[in-house]
Amino acid sequence: MSPRRGSAPLDKQGLRGLLEFLQRGPGGGYEGARQRLLDFFRWRGVSDPEAYTDRTLDRVAAKLADGEVPRTEVPLRYVLGVARYIHLEGVKAEARVRVLPPRTPEPEDDGSMQALEACLGELPEDERELVLRYHQSSGSLRIRDRKQLAQELGVSLSSLRMRMFRARQRLADCIRGRTDGETDLDPSPPRKT
Repeated sequence: MSPRRGSAPLDKQGLRGLLEFLQRGPGGGYEGARQRLLDFFRWRGVSDPEAYTDRTLDRVAAKLADGEVPRTEVPLRYVLGVARYIHLEGVKAEARVRVLPPRTPEPEDDGSMQALEACLGELPEDERELVLRYHQSSGSLRIRDRKQLAQELGVSLSSLRMRMFRARQRLADCIRGRTDGETDLDPSPPRKT
């Protein structure tokens, strides 16, 4: 995880204010607070606890420079409260990032595309147009288009699916015959769409 928000580096006045604040109470001053923050973030499984620690100290310094007056007499307690928010921001930011599966390389052309085109060319024209039209849409448009296609043909949606299943089987057999190997065409039974 990394901190969500960027921050401006501390200037001399901000650093001086932070150091003075951390010296007011128990906790070992700046070095003690820094070590406690590192431990805090390590215990929470943060991958870069130093970045989170720096972000927390920068945020505390910025709040102090803006005139915020902590309600506690123990500076470390205030700093750890800010650290909790920094940690939550990082967790939320990480949750928003989608982990995409690694992109698979494009397969080398083994002639299956040419075989598909040739096999489509061997189908009767009306069947070829039907297969192409059946597979052209995606998402909710696909459902709507397939229902419309079934209505135009005067058949039920399940009959249309069966017809397309048989056409895919014929295409898969044709492609296998042309490529003498397996194909990516899936002649599995039709699914409801």
